[in-house]
Amino acid sequence: MSNEECVMKWIKEIFDDLNEVTIGAYSCLSCGKKVTDCTDDYVIVYFDDERDRVNYLFKEK
Repeated sequence: MSNEECVMKWIKEIFDDLNEVTIGAYSCLSCGKKVTDCTDDYVIVYFDDERDRVNYLFKEK
């Protein structure tokens, strides 16, 4: 499975209904995706090459 596929798999496992979120590219990080909900909260999901795993960052309040 490619790194991009790993990121998308993680997103699909965490978010029950992908119709309730918007997934956009986040090119600042490897295979980065910005997942935004209807309240404009978001999480950045990316592949951490150093740790060889999917990682995420939540919107700072």
